[in-house]
Amino acid sequence: NRAIEINQKFLTVSDHGMLGAVPRQIKICDKICDKYKDKNKLSPIFASELYINSLQPESSGLGDMQNFTKDLSPDEIDTLKASPHLLAIAYNLEGYKNLVRLTSWGWTKGFYRKPRVNYEQLKKHKEGLIFTSCCYNSEIGRAFDKGGEEAGFQMLEKHLEMFGKDHFYLELMLLDFKKQFAYDAFIVKCHEKYKIPLIVSCDVHYCNKEDSHYQRLMLMIQTNRTLKEIEEAKQKDSMADFFELQDENLWMKSEEELNEKWLKDYSEIIPYELFQEAKKNTVRICEKAKGVTFDRSLKLPAIEDGDEKLKELTIKGFNDRNLPKTKVYLDRLKEEISLIKRKGFSSYFLIQKMMTDEARRICPQLLGWGDGSEAVGPGRGCLEGSTLVVTEDGLSKPISDIKIGDRVCTSDGTFQNVINVFEYPLIDEDLLTIYSCFGDPNGVSLTGDHKVLVYREESLQWVKAQQINLDDWVFAPNNAKIEFNEEKINLEYKKITEGFLIKVKKIDTLNGVKKVYDIQVENNSNYLTSSFLVHNSACGSLLCYCLGITDVDPIKEDLLFSRFLSESRGGRSMVLEFKDIDPI
Repeated sequence: NRAIEINQKFLTVSDHGMLGAVPRQIKICDKICDKYKDKNKLSPIFASELYINSLQPESSGLGDMQNFTKDLSPDEIDTLKASPHLLAIAYNLEGYKNLVRLTSWGWTKGFYRKPRVNYEQLKKHKEGLIFTSCCYNSEIGRAFDKGGEEAGFQMLEKHLEMFGKDHFYLELMLLDFKKQFAYDAFIVKCHEKYKIPLIVSCDVHYCNKEDSHYQRLMLMIQTNRTLKEIEEAKQKDSMADFFELQDENLWMKSEEELNEKWLKDYSEIIPYELFQEAKKNTVRICEKAKGVTFDRSLKLPAIEDGDEKLKELTIKGFNDRNLPKTKVYLDRLKEEISLIKRKGFSSYFLIQKMMTDEARRICPQLLGWGDGSEAVGPGRGCLEGSTLVVTEDGLSKPISDIKIGDRVCTSDGTFQNVINVFEYPLIDEDLLTIYSCFGDPNGVSLTGDHKVLVYREESLQWVKAQQINLDDWVFAPNNAKIEFNEEKINLEYKKITEGFLIKVKKIDTLNGVKKVYDIQVENNSNYLTSSFLVHNSACGSLLCYCLGITDVDPIKEDLLFSRFLSESRGGRSMVLEFKDIDPI
């Protein structure tokens, strides 16, 4: 709701009752710092405009709130319905953690129409935070509106008692909202009476001035009225409760724009010296709050004796599945356990087992059918939905239309049953489109980690799409029925015993894809697209198979393990240190 950019040094965003903007806020600041090669160019300031209510009980749901409200008086019910605002700004790491604690408590234990916190939680988690009197819809503003200056002063004193003068500021806003003029005049009196410093901020509902129109369109939906009806209601002042209709002044302003607004409308309400000091205090808060950083690495709980528990459960699962105690299986299991322990991932895999066990347990209850196996499946690379797959009827079908029971062409030229189909959302990931000298002129678009059968070093090898080069030859089985052009033999095509080799001629990227697809194929674990052969799974773990995390035997299906924890996956080493850490 409140966003401030001052002299291109700080970016402050305070969502209502949450910290949803933080990841993007950090990303934008990092991006700008990298662009200008100046790590001090733009600092994120973390804040939240909390919803508060002094009566809000700790609640686990609607039933608790109904029990709580049944004995309240009408006045108490009215008080409980209100969700006043309070701005909280983190100026150190403990403050950021407390913001997380407060907003989390509001959503999980204090939700009543909005995610709210009570005084008890504010007192408990106030360290590292600066609080302000906030907008007109604060406890101080509501008290002033309902009971005048004395009621406002009394509410302010409650806030000073909770937070202390060193961590509380009075906030001015320069709005067109009619009640704001009298409220700012009252805030100036509070400053003079209690010697509390002032700040000035923007109440931001959209970034640019011209975006006011879009907020009006949102109000059409909210009020079920046309724009004409909204304008008529505004003229008649019959929609006075809609703050946004009274103020089209809610974009993010520069200091110059604030100066112009003060000169035009507020110079007789806020003395010039106080206005200048309020701007300086706003910058001082940002200077104090900048540089708050926190460990952004992945954190998981550490399970006591995790290495031994993982080994014990893995061996039990190995025996329960009656896997052969051959050198291939035993060496693979030893390799996986050793690598997982060395990387500190034992707790991670134990947690994964807990999650999949619970998924299997609860799935039949949620679906009303099945044995729980429907809840989990192997992870894999995927293809864009329009990619054609060669089927037994001599036709090709888009992979998004392939059904369980369809028969598709595989590496040895036989047709095998599709035993599962997968559809996954794709978020912020580009696909690779590989064009070969045979087949679909649109190429084959797939994720970078999907494996393709490639001829290298005198042998066929499964290679990730992102590792394929223009010099590579991809594979198609004899059933591909390629018609050779004699002039292009050994330039674009080659014949080997197993099938055909086709030259890769172009590789592009494809973005904007929202869904990707894959299929699980019986026996051969691969299938022929309209251009070349691909695998039906990216990687697999024998340990995961033993633990029941997946139901795919990676040795039987010829799946690799090393990519689970290798530095090549994601371009960096996935090393975690499990310590006794604050869950925040």
